[in-house]
Amino acid sequence: RSWFYGYVSWFSSQPGDGAQAYIKRQGREDWENNFLVFDRFAQTATLPLQYVFADHYKLDVLHVDDEFREVLGRLWLTALIDTYSRAVLGLFLSYEDPNIESIQGALQHAIWPKKTSEFDNPWACYGIPQRLFLDNAWAHHSYSMEDLIRILAGNGRYTQMELVFRPPYQARYGGLIERLFGNFSGQLRERLPGAILKPSQRHWHNASQGACLLYRDVIRIVHQMVVDYLHTPHKELGGLSPHEKWLSGLQLMTPVVPPFTPQMERSFWRLYPETRVISHTGVNLFGFHYWASELAGLRGYNRQGCQRHFHLRYNPNNISRVALFEDGIWLGDGYARELRLPDGQYE
Repeated sequence: RSWFYGYVSWFSSQPGDGAQAYIKRQGREDWENNFLVFDRFAQTATLPLQYVFADHYKLDVLHVDDEFREVLGRLWLTALIDTYSRAVLGLFLSYEDPNIESIQGALQHAIWPKKTSEFDNPWACYGIPQRLFLDNAWAHHSYSMEDLIRILAGNGRYTQMELVFRPPYQARYGGLIERLFGNFSGQLRERLPGAILKPSQRHWHNASQGACLLYRDVIRIVHQMVVDYLHTPHKELGGLSPHEKWLSGLQLMTPVVPPFTPQMERSFWRLYPETRVISHTGVNLFGFHYWASELAGLRGYNRQGCQRHFHLRYNPNNISRVALFEDGIWLGDGYARELRLPDGQYE
């Protein structure tokens, strides 16, 4: 074992000799498909949505809550960037560390057209990525993400997205989106009150004294930064802006996306890993009993005489409601009886 790992270390530290050895044994085509896709993706991309990179970044700014104006923690930004045009396809801001909702929320924002009436410039970038490059976070290997990809494909009617995981401890493979985050970080530190500056510029605890932005303010500012970035010329794009490069690529292809139905909306909720049955008290989950009148016909057995099992999807920010799926079809929502309020609403 020690000899083997010594050989692996030599192989990694000698890219030239290692490449020749690999090509001699496996062939150049296999080498390019497995090792050069990350180094040459920007040069080999010939269409929009061909290669899309996703990553997470913790914003260097503090904000306050709506009710008490107390300082809250920093937000995590999840972004998807297209390698052909350098355009940002989608965003998602959350308080939690990167998780399933982060990547699925950013993907939902990326697939369908955006409403940018509040901005001066358009944001016309959208579509289903052909290849989505991710790091090896636990959330990216979830069953929820895999099931969502199958639903988006629509049995072959739409693009079948492929997940590609970047090699661990190789930060340079995500250099394209890391550079974007570095650009946003500099703008936030320069412009916003409550920004966390470097220790040499200002004490870190002073950021909490200047924090005055609300959550919706941070979202609006981040979206404005993205729109400004989309319409800024890039040297690597021959003087074109990412938005102009994207529009030029649309002459070769047109994104086709599924309609955003209630079933599709619930497909972006988190998938519960186990199935559930409907008992006389409803669906038991999280210590609650979920029920609705339209679920009454789902109790009992299927045509094979077996008890019906359902997949559940839920929003962790609001567990008063769960969506029931059977064979990929949304059948209805169940509501937690214990969380029902006197006025008929749910806590």
